[in-house]
Amino acid sequence: MKTAKRLILSFTVGICIMLIVLLATFAKKSIGWDIQFSKWCNTNAPNALVRFLKVITAFGSIYCLAIVMISLFFVKNKTYMIVGCFMLALTALFGVAVKYIIKRPRPEVTFVKEIGYSFPSAHAMLSLFTFGFLIYVLVKLIKNKALKISLVCLISSLILIVSFSRVVLGVHYLTDILAGWCIAIPFLIGTIIMCEHFLKNPIKFNKKHI
Repeated sequence: MKTAKRLILSFTVGICIMLIVLLATFAKKSIGWDIQFSKWCNTNAPNALVRFLKVITAFGSIYCLAIVMISLFFVKNKTYMIVGCFMLALTALFGVAVKYIIKRPRPEVTFVKEIGYSFPSAHAMLSLFTFGFLIYVLVKLIKNKALKISLVCLISSLILIVSFSRVVLGVHYLTDILAGWCIAIPFLIGTIIMCEHFLKNPIKFNKKHI
């Protein structure tokens, strides 16, 4: 990896870590604007929008995202699926650990039932990680430029809609969403670096020792 790219990635990871700490501090204090923004979204959301988001938010569930990652089995090179599934599980476990460290209660008014703590948003975190990784794979494999751009825009929009659906549906605060993204980005960067390494240096098994 070139020095400039390494510095940019290191800087990005460093910023994300700083933001996670800052957002965790906000979450502990339950700052007013964060709570008010969530209430405003709940109060002003049209019924049609709520019904739509109740459907679209399912795309951010761990079950749906696991299916997306496992579907990479159909890609000729299985490196994408193996590394992606492993890192998805690791990201999810890290998110759960942070939830139990911060122990932030969910908003009082919700349109859907959820269990567990609020910070960070697992839907936002895992959606960005999984669909971000899917974008990486598609960009690597698809040759048609127009199709590539269209898919990147579509999947990026899905990440945003799924993430912010959690605020509108009342199960998360905005800081939960931002924290989820900040956690996902370093894991996504690490996953892509791992993939690039194993694609260039595939593991070879000696049949004599199997």
